[in-house]
Amino acid sequence: MNNKFRAGVKYAAQFLGWLFLLFLATEIFTRLVMVSAPTFESKINGGGVEIYGIEGYGVIYYLPNMEIATPYSGGENIVTLGDSYTQARQLFFWNNYSSVAEKELRSEGYAMDVRNFGYMASAFPYYLGIGKSLIKTYHPSLVVIQLSPKDFTGSRAFDKTVSFYFAVKSGDLVLKNRLAKDNRWIKSPSKIRDDIGFSFYSRLSIETLLYIRNGQDVVAPDEGAPLPSGTKGNKGESAVSNKPGDKVKMSSEDIYAQSLSLLESIYGDIPIVFILKPDFAKKDLLFSYKQDTQTLVSLIERRPFWSVIYLDEAFNRSFNSGISPIGFGNTDPFSGHWNNRGHEIVGKLLAERIAEILGK
Repeated sequence: MNNKFRAGVKYAAQFLGWLFLLFLATEIFTRLVMVSAPTFESKINGGGVEIYGIEGYGVIYYLPNMEIATPYSGGENIVTLGDSYTQARQLFFWNNYSSVAEKELRSEGYAMDVRNFGYMASAFPYYLGIGKSLIKTYHPSLVVIQLSPKDFTGSRAFDKTVSFYFAVKSGDLVLKNRLAKDNRWIKSPSKIRDDIGFSFYSRLSIETLLYIRNGQDVVAPDEGAPLPSGTKGNKGESAVSNKPGDKVKMSSEDIYAQSLSLLESIYGDIPIVFILKPDFAKKDLLFSYKQDTQTLVSLIERRPFWSVIYLDEAFNRSFNSGISPIGFGNTDPFSGHWNNRGHEIVGKLLAERIAEILGK
């Protein structure tokens, strides 16, 4: 009996040891190796699978035109736009907030297809530049945009190396399209579904990237169309520039106003729901919004077809109950992107708002 007990303990210890080594090997593999991205053609034409393991563990399945799959298809189209928080590489694609909202709506009897076009590192000019193609191809009944004030005034919004970016010309904000005249961009495959306008997904070629790193301007991008002038102000001034040493001061409020005016001109009377990403202060353990967000909201709420979803209260309730809506166990559980709980909260709030707007 004693020998059997010792043998059992030995085998149990061996089992736990091998199990630990398996988990350790998996962690090392996913952290260092298992970041697999599909080819550009696969992302555009559908069928590409991306596996991610640096922050959290996630899988994304791409449909045509870089759309991220959701559990259902068919029905009234809802389009979601945003940066990496919407793309959600850290989760399995059926757990991101677009999928959660779609499942919630279906459970309530609403036959709606929530189409996720989240794209990492994107900013507000991107949502403007792709608007006409989205409308022409998918005819959405409602558009969702996840953002923060930095998407208007941060460096990404004025980065001339990306597809769409802002420039300042004579005190007006101008949307520029680098793809229009740059023949060094990778050409999109001819199999793009429905609308050739989705060529905006192209990224820089290696040749162009090398020119930019060497400080050379390879093309003169088109000037685009200036936005209507907003109210000039001295508060919240931001220095924005597209050329070294060429800085033009423009108030944050003016940037918000002119950006939103162009958004309205592109999307017309399609209802738009804005999801505002809150900041998290580790010192206070609190999710909150800063004054610049309130300034942005005051401009958004002037449009009758637009509305805002705040996340701070719901996130704070979850955090105070012992479940953080941000962070992952393999990184920092109190910082980083929204985790499964965070996306569940956002998805349910979004489903409620969509049903409120379109379910009447």
